[in-house]
Parts: sequence; structure tokens; C-alpha cells
Amino acid sequence: MRFQNFLFHSLIIVTIVSVLTTLNVVLKAYFPSISYYTILLYFLAIITFIIYGWLFRRWFVKNDIDRKDQPLKSVFLFFLPFYLGVGAYSLVIYFSSLNTISVLTNISITLLELIQLSLFSILVGIFLYSGIEKHLGLLFYKEVLIPDKPELGIESAVRQVEYSIKNKWNNMMLFIGLSLLLANLLVFIIYPSIPASSRVETLIFTFPNFEYSYNPSTGFRQDFFKFIELPKSIIVDWKLAQSLMSLALFGILFLLIYLPKDKKEKEKISKEDKFLEEDSLDNIAFNILNQKINYEGYIPVERIPESKRSRFSKLISTAKKSDLIPVINLLCLNIALSTLLITILMNLGVPIISQISIDLDQLYVEMSRAFWAGFHEEITYRWILFGLPLFVLNGLYFVCIKIVQFIMLRRRKENKQKSKLTKFLTERELKNPLLYLTGRWKKFEFFDFVFLIFSSFCFGYVHYHPGNWLEGKIVQAAVAGLVFGYAFYKYGLHAAIFLHVANNFIVGMIITPNLGLILNGGFLYFLTILLGSFVLIFTLFSPLSSMFKFLNKKLGRINEEGNIASNKKT
Repeated sequence: MRFQNFLFHSLIIVTIVSVLTTLNVVLKAYFPSISYYTILLYFLAIITFIIYGWLFRRWFVKNDIDRKDQPLKSVFLFFLPFYLGVGAYSLVIYFSSLNTISVLTNISITLLELIQLSLFSILVGIFLYSGIEKHLGLLFYKEVLIPDKPELGIESAVRQVEYSIKNKWNNMMLFIGLSLLLANLLVFIIYPSIPASSRVETLIFTFPNFEYSYNPSTGFRQDFFKFIELPKSIIVDWKLAQSLMSLALFGILFLLIYLPKDKKEKEKISKEDKFLEEDSLDNIAFNILNQKINYEGYIPVERIPESKRSRFSKLISTAKKSDLIPVINLLCLNIALSTLLITILMNLGVPIISQISIDLDQLYVEMSRAFWAGFHEEITYRWILFGLPLFVLNGLYFVCIKIVQFIMLRRRKENKQKSKLTKFLTERELKNPLLYLTGRWKKFEFFDFVFLIFSSFCFGYVHYHPGNWLEGKIVQAAVAGLVFGYAFYKYGLHAAIFLHVANNFIVGMIITPNLGLILNGGFLYFLTILLGSFVLIFTLFSPLSSMFKFLNKKLGRINEEGNIASNKKT
């Protein structure tokens, strides 16, 4: 890299960091009561430096000097003096009497934070170059610059890291699943012997209500949802009910692990471990370093030693390829998203919960009620309000189309001419309406979206209880309803129930006295929030990618088949 370019890029970094530091210090001085502007500034810094990292790497690719890790060396070279300068300034402020001057201290803190964010963001832009270039490069430069023959270096590292992260991520999701399984087992075995009051012996069930009532003082009134208590003769005892619910959760876990996946999902999983054609050093390195596929490529099948796997290892292998992993992904996403929404609403002054006096003797009963809520609320809001209306509508459509097809087929035998309408109706593929009762239907259509929004709003509305849950809870519960509804559509009603129960179970373990019987709920809650934050970030990238694809298609960069209209490679 030439000295002029090196100096130019160094000045860009210094200028951006200096401007953002000045803005942050000035806003802190003049608006000390407002704190969210710092988050906005840092978010702006992250986006700016990610784009800068992509442009920086693009310059190397365009000039055909993207060898090995040259971009990384250059970044660290012009960051090193900046780091040393900021570090020296911070040390002087810290060890001298200047630390009493708040402005200088704020400058030091902001500089150190922005330096770390900028370096991290630039590295993200460099490592994610290929993904960003396919969208932004095509949008702004009308071409995509990807090396034809990637050498060992950044691209090899990115591919290996992506593959390793996927494997480690599945292990973490499986760990959460096993933790919930173990906690549920402990509850099933020991819960009935917990010394707790049985004053609250009943469990409630919610159902939609269409009846109006009249009161002279209030006039006509309709409660959209009614709560009924299940008869005590059915429940017998709330501890026994908890044990039965724990048994049901074991059955749901069995379904998540052993129900066959969709064909497309199976093909996608099988492609991940496929041996790559060794037409470049990058692919050779990937095949050698990937322990799962190197036997297949380098040793004849008949000479590969047979390894006897235990039942537990077979269970783990099956679970990693099952619906359990994506459902636990949704669990982490929901807990992280709920925490984020609650934090935002509280900062905006929207009330969420009022002060509640909790009887410690009743906490185990309340956790059982939260456990039961995962079952009965999914039946009400996902099955009755989401799946059942779609089943009725699509069932009527299915029957009507079948009748029309039968009539037209009979007419076609008499008249062999085939009109467009006849061809459309007779050759139309229909979805099985029964799938709307079980979940796992393939295509998400407009009316599916309408009823998902409706059921989620009802789910949020019913969580509003003056004196307990307040207005903010409606928003948080409605968003959670969207996640549960997606789980019902994608993975089935049993997945939505598991997701809801697990969500309430983790929160319940935090507030319930441990007594050495249940796994630490606080640790599990922290872990799900941490992993859910990554799922949330990844989820937000999906609509962003779709937006760029839409723009590129509208501008003629991509044709209808999704191929690049004009692609220039180096």
C-alpha cells in the first residue's frame, strides 16, 4: 500500500473519530439528562466503519492486491499510532491532576470507546466483504468485485470461522435444550414433595367471548376473552397437574427431535458437510481442516473405520439436525427481544408492571400457572384464533376448487378443448387444509399474515390487567405472540407450546426459590439473552438483504431469475 493511500486512510479514521467524539462531549455538556443520543452516535459509528471496512477491502480487490491478509496488515498499521496516541493521552489524564476536569475525562473515555468500536467495525466490514459486496457493490457501482481464485488468507479464515460458529452455535442451543430437559426432570420428580400452600388449586383456561352483557350503570359491555377455572375434580392437586405438564413437555421434546424435517431443510443440512471440489487452495484448506468431511474426500469409503456410537451420541446427532435447534433459537430471540422492548418502554416512561406483593409460599403455585399458560394460551391464541380460521377458509376453498375441478374434468372429456381457466383450475396445487390445525404448512400467504397479526394483538390485549400488568405489557406480549405464531406456522403447534412453556419456565426459575432442586434460572436467563442478541442482529439483516435485492432488481442490476445482469470480476 502506497504511503499516500496509507496517510489518506489514517486521516479518514482520525477525522471520523474526532467528529463523533466532539459531538458526544458537546451533547453531554449541554444535555446531561438525555442519554440515548450516545447509543445513536455509537450505532452511527458502527454502521459508518463497517461500510468503510467494505470500501477499504474493495480497493484492494479492485487493484488486484488482495493477497492473503494484506488489508488486515494495513488496518493494524494505521490504527497502531492512533491507539498509542489515545492511550498516551488517557494515561496522562488518569495519572495527573487533569482528571478533575470533566471535559478532558469525557474526551478520553469517548476516544477509547470509539477506537475499539471503529477497529471492530472495520474488521467486520473486511471479513464480511463478500456478503456486503453482493448488495452494495451492485447497488452503487453496478458491478460485483469478487476474487475469482481466492487465496489462503481472509476468505479461508472467514469460511472456517463461519463453519465453526455454526457447529458451536448448535452445541450452545443443544446445551440450553438439555438444561431445560434436566430442570423439567427435576421438577417432575421432586415438585410434588415441595412444602407449599395449596390455597390456589385451580388452573384457568381462556377462550374468545362473543356475548354482550348489560348493566344500567355501565351500559352494554363485552369482554372479548373469558377466563374459566378448570374443575377441581379434574385437576385433583396443582402439584399433580405440574407433574402431568412436565410429562407432556417431555413428549413435545420427543416430537421436536424425531419428527421428520422438510425436504428442503434436509438438503440444506446435507450440503453443509459436502466435500468441496479442490479447484483452489481455499477449498483444499477447507477440506483438510474440516474434520467431518475429510474422511470422505481422502480415504476410500471401504477403508473408513466403523465407529460404534452410543445411544446418547446418536440422540445428540439427531437433535442437532432436528427442529429443536431453530425452536431454541426462537426462544433466545424472544427473551432478548422482550428484554430490549421492556428496556425501551421503561426509558420512554410507558408503564409495564405495577407494584405486586408476592407471597413466597405461593411462588411455586404461580410458576405452575405460568407453566400451564404455555399450554392453554397456545391453544387459544395460536390454534383457535390463528390456525382454526385459516383451516375453515382454506378448507372451504379446497372443497370448492375440488368440486370445480371434478365438473371441469367431466366436461373436458366431452369437449377436448382446454381453456386457460380450465387449465388454471384443474392443474392448481392445493395445500392440505389440515396443516393449519397442526402447523408446519409450507407457504406463508396474505391471510396467514392477517390472522397472525390479529391473534398476536389479542394475545397482547389479554395480558393487560390494571393493578398488575399495564399498557407496556400489551406491546411486549404482542411481539412475543408474533414469535410464537411463527413457531406454530413453521414448526407446528407442539413447537409453539414448547417455546411458550420454556419462556415462562426460564422466567419462573428466576423468581422461584431454588431449594437446590432446579437449575440456576438466572444463569440460563443471561445465556439466552446473550445468544438471543446475536439471533436478533442476524434476524434484522434478513429484511435488509431483501431490501437491497429489491432495489437492485428495480434498478435493473438483477434480472427476474435473480442473476446479476452485469458482473465484473477481478
